[in-house]
Amino acid sequence: MEAVAAPEITMLNNLDVSIDDYIIKVRILRKWRQPDRKYPNEDYSIEMILIDEEGNKILGHVLKKWFFRFEKYLNESDCRLIKRPSLGINLSKGCAVFLTLWDHYATQMFKYMSKRKMDEHVVVILQFTRVKFFNGNPYVSNSFGSEVSRLFINDEVDDIIKYKKRLMKKTVDDPSSIQLPFGLSMFCSLQDDFLTNTAFTNIGEICEIFEVKCVVIIGTIKAISKDMCWYYMACERCNRKVGTKYVTRFKEDGSGDFEDEKVFECNNPKCNVKVVSPVPRFKIQIRVQDITGVVSLTLFDRDVTKLIQKTAREVLDDLNEEDDFGKYPSEITHLLEKKFAFKIEVSEFNLKNNYQVYGILKLTDDSTVISELDKRFNIIQVKTFTVDNTTPFSKVKRKLVDIYDLECESSVRDKKLHASDYEENKLDVASKIPLLDPKVEKF
Repeated sequence: MEAVAAPEITMLNNLDVSIDDYIIKVRILRKWRQPDRKYPNEDYSIEMILIDEEGNKILGHVLKKWFFRFEKYLNESDCRLIKRPSLGINLSKGCAVFLTLWDHYATQMFKYMSKRKMDEHVVVILQFTRVKFFNGNPYVSNSFGSEVSRLFINDEVDDIIKYKKRLMKKTVDDPSSIQLPFGLSMFCSLQDDFLTNTAFTNIGEICEIFEVKCVVIIGTIKAISKDMCWYYMACERCNRKVGTKYVTRFKEDGSGDFEDEKVFECNNPKCNVKVVSPVPRFKIQIRVQDITGVVSLTLFDRDVTKLIQKTAREVLDDLNEEDDFGKYPSEITHLLEKKFAFKIEVSEFNLKNNYQVYGILKLTDDSTVISELDKRFNIIQVKTFTVDNTTPFSKVKRKLVDIYDLECESSVRDKKLHASDYEENKLDVASKIPLLDPKVEKF
């Protein structure tokens, strides 16, 4: 009886997209489920981090339609032989990415940066991330609303130690190729951003800004614009609004007849994808008020999602067929009468076009920030309504007779005209109304 030859194993570093017939031997380091974008209560795929005997890692996933066949074999720490897996594009080599950290991951990073040595390089590993594309660039963040991601900051792990050694060697060989380590100035707490680093103003003074700048305001959401829908259909890569067109195609039933099919196109010239599967994104215009005035601001998808803890897709899925999709759902109207601090941008577009709807860079309802800004707002009001820093306007109220010389003082003060009398004697009354001569007021 002939012995069965052991299968030839291909290491992850040697995978070649031009070859289909190969076998990999890997251990499952981490496994989680990815929800469907359109139907968040359903799973789209099983995601895994796989590692081979040489320590090479790769991200793998199994689509929902194959769960019945493979799910029972996929457990963390199990070792598996996988034959003929399909390869996706590798975005990890030679590619700069933009990293955003949310919630306690951001707090973890800030605490580290506030204590570290300023001349120290910071090496970060973020495992099990979310990746999105905007204008063709990859943006990485921790998994929203879950504990899947793992963050390592200059920890004593092999990958970080090896990377630091390579970095130091490269610094010696070519110092100009390595940027200086970033300092704490690149990181700021919520309090610093709203209370220290950005100028504070009241809403009534925004119209007096004539240069591009960011300011902080504080106010209450009093209304939501009814002139625009609360969401738009966006390109899943760049988040720009998509256009629609109809394409004539053969019917799939084999009848030979034609049909018009609606397709979505991204109009962003920088986006690498033209025909897209659009996703709904929030875009809400709100009216925010303080005691000096009211201003129109635009809330975008990121902020609305964090405020209501739902995506636009989830809100749409919760609507019933009889609901009016043009009306604002209750999750959004619950934002009314809530007070926030807003960091907004007066942009070049606002100034050139006299466009008085401003974009929101950041917002918060943090009680410490709100309380401190309220104090500053009150100080501004005291300064505004004070003459010579000594005589507030509240102390210069006068009776009408103290400010004006009335020709018939007693009759004007005591006599009250009824509406019916006035209508009957308009001309007569008008001719008898005494003229008012202003006195010179002394403060």
